Amino acid sequence: MEKVHISVAIITKDEEENIRQCLESVSFAAQIIIVDSGSTDATLSIAGEFGCEIYSEEWRGFGPQKQFAIEKCVYPWILVLDADEWVTPKLRKEIIKAIDNPGQNVAFEMPRLSSYCGQYIHHSGWRPDYVTRLCRRDKARFGEEIVHESMIVDGNVGRLSNPIMHESYKDLEEVLSKLNRYSTDGACSLLEGGVKSSLFKAILHGLWSFVYTYLGRAGFLDGRMGFMLAVYNAETTYYKYLKLMMLHQNRTVKIAVILTTYNRADALQAALEGYLSQSDKNFELLIADDGSTDETRQLIAFYQKKGVLQIKHVWQEDEGFRAAKIRNMALAQTRADYIIFSDGDCIPLPDFIAQHRCLAERKWFVAGSRILLSEQLTNLVLKEKTFVLQWKMRNWFVARVKKDINRLSPLLSLPVGNFLRKVAFNNWKGVMTCNLAAWRQDLIKINGFDETYSGWGLEDSDIVIRLIRSGISRKSGRFLLPVLHLWHKENDRSGLRGNSEHFRNLINSDRVYAPRGVNQYL
Repeated sequence: MEKVHISVAIITKDEEENIRQCLESVSFAAQIIIVDSGSTDATLSIAGEFGCEIYSEEWRGFGPQKQFAIEKCVYPWILVLDADEWVTPKLRKEIIKAIDNPGQNVAFEMPRLSSYCGQYIHHSGWRPDYVTRLCRRDKARFGEEIVHESMIVDGNVGRLSNPIMHESYKDLEEVLSKLNRYSTDGACSLLEGGVKSSLFKAILHGLWSFVYTYLGRAGFLDGRMGFMLAVYNAETTYYKYLKLMMLHQNRTVKIAVILTTYNRADALQAALEGYLSQSDKNFELLIADDGSTDETRQLIAFYQKKGVLQIKHVWQEDEGFRAAKIRNMALAQTRADYIIFSDGDCIPLPDFIAQHRCLAERKWFVAGSRILLSEQLTNLVLKEKTFVLQWKMRNWFVARVKKDINRLSPLLSLPVGNFLRKVAFNNWKGVMTCNLAAWRQDLIKINGFDETYSGWGLEDSDIVIRLIRSGISRKSGRFLLPVLHLWHKENDRSGLRGNSEHFRNLINSDRVYAPRGVNQYL
């Protein structure tokens, strides 16, 4: 078959059950781009059989991922597909005809026909479902949406009549899996939007969803599958609002912040001002002091006298970098349910505690992000008392242009759902104790930080690995709760070699419990 000069862009992760049918349906294309975000099944092997150009890209959200894919395309026209979609022969002919004679159109939308447990759904609100998927490379792009992405087109959009086929729910097992995932994702999105719920609201929304799908959207015309889909929508909606109600219960969870510091009173003062500015002040603050002098003690005493926050000063003798030990000592001195770890040179944004409270979930720890400030901006913050917490986005944009911050994206408050926050559930890399939260009982279970580490380095990776091994998974706090990390000279890394050896021993073992941990102080 002669290849058509068109590029196909597909994003994948663990799609071995779907990708072959998808690729077979677009084998007429001269170029097929696969952008994969870490498949561990046979997805890439199957893609290789079809001669696809394969790119690996860390997951950044649906919009950025698809934009990355179309930027790799070389032909003037691009067809964008999901891995569980495929093109019929009739649609293929219509696509070829459209790109040969597009008229004034620079893109085309087409209907999508989705299946539910083996039956294609023609009513129930699933059809018509027009999606723009065919476009000129120079006239369309995807935005930065993490979810619910859409193609942005500069020009006229035509319409094709034949549908893309979408294998959305293959069987009941997938239905139940997606029910749980989508209801959790939706609950967190509503929580981030300030929506409240109750048992009555959950029941009411669930019932209305059934009535609207089955009667309002003529789901009864889809037969028994229409009834099953209406029940699915009702259950998903019910659990979404029920989970929202339970997430709101975290507002009564007792939170403690453990802030590590050492002889940097000016930075600690900036951090304390950040905690004074929190929208949610229902938390305890423990300053884990690794042997600072009297200047730090006096500063802490000053803020304790203000009486706005509950502040406890936990101090140990200065015998070198012993962050693991002082964190364990502070952990032993709080009875809070949920612990947020940070550093005394990290300034929290005003909703830092509130957002951590929203993300708190049993069996999960939260890995937040940070923004590194330049030496120049740090001096402005510390010496000239530049109150960056009052900055608008335009101020941060200017700072990024001037390279006073290393990145802007953590400041973008995006409605990332719970599902996407859990994609890297077993990945320990990149987690830092300058912004890490976990349930106290989970930390006690693994005996806290391992004090075998001496000096700077790897004690934070150690505790994350042991948390994951104990059954506690990672949830991302990206785009929601960054801290501003003040510039400082690089820490003394003379102990890193010994720490690296100890860390390798951990990696090569199945150890969960720290040999020297928090149990010494309980």
